[in-house]
Amino acid sequence: MDNPVGLSVLGLNIAYPLADLMLLVLVASAFGLRGWRPEKAWWLLGVSLAGFAVADTIVTGAMASGTYVPGGPVEALWVLALVLPACAAWQRTPREMSERVAGWEVLFVPVFFAVSALTLLVLGAFVRLPPLTVVLAAGTVLTAIVRAGITFTEVRQLADSKMQARTDELTGFANRRGFFERLNEEETRGGGAARFALLVLDLDRFKEINDSLGHQVGDDLLKLVGRRIETALRPTDLLARLGGDEFAVLLQDADATAARTVAERVLAALDGPFDVDGVSFHVDASIGVAVYPDHAVAGNVLLQRADIAMYAAKAARSRIEHYRPGADLHILDRLDVIETLRAGLGQDQLRLHYQMKVDLRTGNCHAVEALVRWEHPTRGLLQPNEFLPMAEHTGLMRTLTLEVLGLALDQCRQWWDAGLQIGVAVNLSAPNLLDKGFPAEVGELLTTKGVPPRALELEITETALMLDRIRTAAVLGSLREMGVRIAVDDYGTGYSSLAYLRELPVDVLKLDKSFVIHLDSDPLSAAIVQSTVGLAHSLALRIVAEGVETETAMGRLADYGCDFAQGFYLGAPQPADKLTPLLWHRNRCAYSSSSSSGEGGCPPSRLERVTAADLMADRAEPARAGRPWI
Repeated sequence: MDNPVGLSVLGLNIAYPLADLMLLVLVASAFGLRGWRPEKAWWLLGVSLAGFAVADTIVTGAMASGTYVPGGPVEALWVLALVLPACAAWQRTPREMSERVAGWEVLFVPVFFAVSALTLLVLGAFVRLPPLTVVLAAGTVLTAIVRAGITFTEVRQLADSKMQARTDELTGFANRRGFFERLNEEETRGGGAARFALLVLDLDRFKEINDSLGHQVGDDLLKLVGRRIETALRPTDLLARLGGDEFAVLLQDADATAARTVAERVLAALDGPFDVDGVSFHVDASIGVAVYPDHAVAGNVLLQRADIAMYAAKAARSRIEHYRPGADLHILDRLDVIETLRAGLGQDQLRLHYQMKVDLRTGNCHAVEALVRWEHPTRGLLQPNEFLPMAEHTGLMRTLTLEVLGLALDQCRQWWDAGLQIGVAVNLSAPNLLDKGFPAEVGELLTTKGVPPRALELEITETALMLDRIRTAAVLGSLREMGVRIAVDDYGTGYSSLAYLRELPVDVLKLDKSFVIHLDSDPLSAAIVQSTVGLAHSLALRIVAEGVETETAMGRLADYGCDFAQGFYLGAPQPADKLTPLLWHRNRCAYSSSSSSGEGGCPPSRLERVTAADLMADRAEPARAGRPWI
């Protein structure tokens, strides 16, 4: 063409692609509202509008240059763009769509006015309109453009909200909802032929830390734990916090071997201490493993079985366990035991058996260790290993320990009233060591039961000591100031360190039986025992050898200068009524009638603290002949 088109016609043609672009903005907003996973109908509408925009732009450019020829190829694009909305109308709409897009009718008013404004502006190119009408129409169009920008912002915020709904607020990892969505995706990936594994991880004794030190410390610890776990995972793995101290990991393209490898890396990452507000913690964890489709073909069932495997790892203290068919029944049994124990505390179901600690110098017995049993309503008398691990992992140990302490002090008072000055030793749990109120509870029990503090010895393990050395030292210091003696149980099996023996208020070391059992057959064990006895005495500590089962071991311990011995050779744990006659028989001292007041009777020095010089003097003259313990 020789003459280009007029400006009015050009303006009209420019309005077409601009309007198309505005419609595309609306469709894009709809995509965002559907999480960028719209139905097929929306895709057809989007492609249709994009086709209109391309065709109108090409025509506008051709008309501006005067090269437009009607009937060209571009008109085929117009036809296609007109057909696609009709195809979209035939698409089946999901039933819930009406609920999800409810409220879209509110867009009718702004869309109507925007289109009307555009119509007026286009009409203004051909008909003279009042200036106010043009200004209002232009303002309406600008408002629609601004509103489109706001819509984009809102869509983005909506996407962020959707992300937050799938994210754990505390740790920033996926939450239960986000984990299950990814789990469902894995199930359908590859037409159900995908292979993946689940790990369920639970922290051991976390409830004790949370209850004793406060929820803020517990929350900070969970954040650190999550970061440690993340460092042990692969880029394709998903870490989620399911709730409390329970984490789950989805391992993509993993079999049982790969899952165990990752689980071991996670445990290795958790081995180091955690520092929270200047407090150092050692945290252990138990991990259950379940593999798809070996252990289940449904995601929710697979997670349940990984959870069952985790409980099996806790019960066996093996740290990692794979799901085994039939374990479900064991878990149901375990849950029944836990609930029965919870209901039984305070209902006179706990029974105490006592084992003698024999003085290797005199052969007398001035102290016993209280060992708890549980009289189950239907199963009879249960041994400690049948219920204490479950009590530890369910936060029942604090209550259970206080009940055991009360029973032991009752029996101690009965012995003292009868003229037997027998001390009792009670095992403490980790929650007691972290509880600043525990010394006051012990003091109240001692006063209520009428037992002198020197008759009570509290035993703690090295592992429990290391949970929080600062707080533990404060609690033990308060107990020791009252006159209660502190013993380290199972010495040599945990974080054996001279540092804590120097820093913590300890009176007694109990050498673990694993060293004593091999005393008469293993020179290395004999050397360890002998050196430990010397170490204890140099630090003004008494030492008790556990697990004594032969007379030969007793003789060697006496020669080494060991203070006390405990084991089946000297007597098995038994109820107080059966033990009392044996205590009278073994103790050769004549008790005066005033012994019940705590004065006179058998020399109380073995229930009192001593100096290093006293212990070294005792060691200089061990009982080598006469075997007074027989």
